[in-house]
Amino acid sequence: SCNDGFVNADSAIISSDGGSFRFVVTDFLSGSMDCEITEADTEGYASDSCTFTDVVGGEYTCALVNDAEPGTFSVTKTWDIMGAGQSEVDQDVILVIDCDSDISNPDPLPCDLDTPDSTQCVWTLDWDGLGLGDSVTASVDVDTTEGDASCTAYEMGVDSSEVESVDTCEDAMVVEAAGSNGCEITNTVFFEGIPTLSQ
Repeated sequence: SCNDGFVNADSAIISSDGGSFRFVVTDFLSGSMDCEITEADTEGYASDSCTFTDVVGGEYTCALVNDAEPGTFSVTKTWDIMGAGQSEVDQDVILVIDCDSDISNPDPLPCDLDTPDSTQCVWTLDWDGLGLGDSVTASVDVDTTEGDASCTAYEMGVDSSEVESVDTCEDAMVVEAAGSNGCEITNTVFFEGIPTLSQ
């Protein structure tokens, strides 16, 4: 868009693979025209623009580069304990998120970035110290600049002989630019009453 002159075409479509387009502006007052090149439909990618002021005759080049915004991957971990005896169950677990792309860990639940290339986050969850009730959600931001990422999650330290687990995190899940995905791990413990006899 320009504040003066006549533009031969005020818009162009460039494929996701990149490309170029030439705009020609005529019939403008030299040194008084301002022009701006913007882009639309860049959901998931940082939008860019170029501005030219006091344009005179000649050629001007505008380079637009779109970097993918990070996606989010989250895991919700829940303890479901029925009946009395909650204190008898060790609810402390190690929760791991593993991705095929670099990740960063936002607040409020910090993790240990456990590998040199920062593709894995590890939480040692002490349920007594969390103060977050029966559920906690761990999240990471995932780098998607090279394309869609893939993440999975799992837990360690749960006694499978006493706990029934429902896990939707077993299969890898796709994380798109600026998108979000996630899964849940629920551990259920049932306590049965002890029958008593009397005369």
